[in-house]
Amino acid sequence: MTAKDAYVQTMHDWDRMLTRNRRRRTDAGGESYRVLYRLSMCFLSSILLLSLRADARVSVNVPIDHWSYSFIERFEARGVLSGLADGIKPFSRNRMAQSLVKIAAHRDAAESEFSAVESSLLDRLLIEFEYEVDELDGHHRHSRDRILRRARHGGLDQAVEGVRTGHGLFRYVRGQGELWGGVLLRQQSDWFSGRSRSDTERIYRTRVGAVVRGHMWGKLAYRMSFEQTQERGSRSYFRRDDVFERQRELTQLKGSRADYHEGTAYAVFRFHFLNVEFGKGEVRWGPAPEENLGLNNVAPSFDMLRLRTRLGAIELVSIAGALRPCPDRPDSLTCEGGGDSSATYIANGVSRRLERDKYLAAHRLEASLTPWLDVGFQEVLVFGDRGPAVTYVNPLMFYWAAQSYQGDKDNLMMGIDVDLHGGGKRLYLAYVVDDLKKLRVFSDDFANKFSLQA
Repeated sequence: MTAKDAYVQTMHDWDRMLTRNRRRRTDAGGESYRVLYRLSMCFLSSILLLSLRADARVSVNVPIDHWSYSFIERFEARGVLSGLADGIKPFSRNRMAQSLVKIAAHRDAAESEFSAVESSLLDRLLIEFEYEVDELDGHHRHSRDRILRRARHGGLDQAVEGVRTGHGLFRYVRGQGELWGGVLLRQQSDWFSGRSRSDTERIYRTRVGAVVRGHMWGKLAYRMSFEQTQERGSRSYFRRDDVFERQRELTQLKGSRADYHEGTAYAVFRFHFLNVEFGKGEVRWGPAPEENLGLNNVAPSFDMLRLRTRLGAIELVSIAGALRPCPDRPDSLTCEGGGDSSATYIANGVSRRLERDKYLAAHRLEASLTPWLDVGFQEVLVFGDRGPAVTYVNPLMFYWAAQSYQGDKDNLMMGIDVDLHGGGKRLYLAYVVDDLKKLRVFSDDFANKFSLQA
């Protein structure tokens, strides 16, 4: 069966499914289902048509807490990298490899600008992203063998090279794709003193997990991971606010320690002009190296549909997500009493309130106007107590106007930021406003709750 025949057959199947459901649903709610079916049919058919012209091999994202981000941003500040648009994270592994190859080429041309530590770190990253470097076309391929030979010249012991360089424990390769698996291990210790602390505080975190990723047919990439963490130290754990780690899932407070975990799983499709990602992942938007005023990975990962496209120095990304409700529990002071008092369920003989559903819509446009200046604009909107709104799924919609169309009952935040870099220095500025009252952007009006970051 050709690709065209498969597309026609799929359209017939969807039409039959839509007809069956039309017969079943004759009540008022049936119209909503028919609209959703039509939208899903249009979306899936568009994806199928685009997949017939898919680009070369797609790759998964680099985790946001990976140390490669801070490494390449160092060379962006020096002017080695330009047009990075690093206010939109995570990067794909292919994009990270492209940056590393540019840095390696600069090292070969200007050896004196690299310290021994920087050169060693670059070598480790080149080995970790070796397979992505191998996929690069054009002039990069001519220098690939020389780059990787130099990276291996450090003489890492073969028995530990896979663990130290991120190659993992196994790699299964066939003509249709590959499967890669590895372990996640981290022991982190933090000591704090001062800032009105009567005693020095100690925090120890032990993280254990596993990750599986790969790609198939050059059109689909996937990644699954799970991490279990135990936190202990000089503090006691009786409330969720006592946990030092950023917000995670299923936090269990046990007095002398806290246990929590987090799992992610997503798939990525890449086309000529569009990346489509669906699953549970993480996001960070903004110029700050860690916490930003916009979207941030301080919160747990969440289910999302992420669309991303790039035209030269301009990048646009849009997210439609479903947020995990804030738990209505006495150990969570922020969320206690936030459940729906009109709806309850019985678990283990105890009546519990249902948690309210929350949804997120967000998009960010970032442009590298010059080699030393990046400018970004973003809108983030949270709404709930109803199903997903089709208006907010539109990645090109101005959400401030869409919120008015929806009846001004949602929570909108918008922001602009600039990122100046060059000469070994970096300066970033961000302005975010919650809601907006025209002509009084910097006032203390109730409709303008704004923040500045530098």
